[in-house]
Amino acid sequence: MRVRVPPSALKQCSSDTTTHHSRPPEQSLCGDLAAVQSCVKFGRIDSVDKVRMRLPRPKILQGDIEIELDRMRPQEKQAARTLFNRVIAEGMTYAFSKPLTEAEFEEYWMPGDTYVVRADTELLGAFYLKPNFPGRCKHIANAGFIVQSACRNMGIGRFMTETMLSLAKQAGYAAVMFNLVFETNHVAIALWRSLGFSTIGRIPHAARLSNGQTVDALMFYRELSDIA
Repeated sequence: MRVRVPPSALKQCSSDTTTHHSRPPEQSLCGDLAAVQSCVKFGRIDSVDKVRMRLPRPKILQGDIEIELDRMRPQEKQAARTLFNRVIAEGMTYAFSKPLTEAEFEEYWMPGDTYVVRADTELLGAFYLKPNFPGRCKHIANAGFIVQSACRNMGIGRFMTETMLSLAKQAGYAAVMFNLVFETNHVAIALWRSLGFSTIGRIPHAARLSNGQTVDALMFYRELSDIA
């Protein structure tokens, strides 16, 4: 699917961040839910759980901006690294203090599954999904998210996180854990809690932000047993 970006769409990202329009009904992760349930009823599939999410997954944001969530394409990796390095430079959400080289980005961001949110060819956000621990604990996932600064507070982060939870369940993970959420990252904390994450720990004085402030970091955890 190709998506359409209305004129000045990206400018609207920054100008409309305080206005929230009602969102259209969410499309089922598996397409039409009634059709899926019919397949289950008549034995064409064993259960809804066996229907895998279709990607790309489309969505319409406020201002009629059409976006899609999809697997990262090889040609989008550089744009994702550039965006991540901008987020690092902000110095408010990630532990890194210097931009990542291609090799460093590859090692950190790319070992698992990688996804992007795009509008036409413009990359608006990205996230990874990978095991948080090796071996006997690899059933616990970790994920990291970035969004263009001009397009924050529009629902892209929620769209990515909700999709990530379903993708994690589909991939066989039993839970998702965030290791280091700075306590000043109020938007992310509110989002994680609204999606069922629990705070399981606090690391005192964990981060020194770019503004010189030293803050605690929180650890969040969510089991996936209730995710379809």
